[in-house]
Amino acid sequence: TAPWCPTCTSQHARIDALAAKPEFASVTLFKIDFDSQEEQWKSLGARTQSTLIGYAGPRETGRLVGETKAEPIEKLIS
Repeated sequence: TAPWCPTCTSQHARIDALAAKPEFASVTLFKIDFDSQEEQWKSLGARTQSTLIGYAGPRETGRLVGETKAEPIEKLIS
């Protein structure tokens, strides 16, 4: 995420709305700052801000880049 990124801002709104749903109460969300945590996002293979990565335990389950629509983001979080 990056504070200057309009795509990230849109994603945050979608994710915050989904996180408020009871079915996602057990989901843990992590945010990596694109500007100050370069080592962390590079270690995950991200190449740009607004990259969403889903995990089930240690296994990556999906990845979205630049997506702001609710349906794909909800599918990733599910």
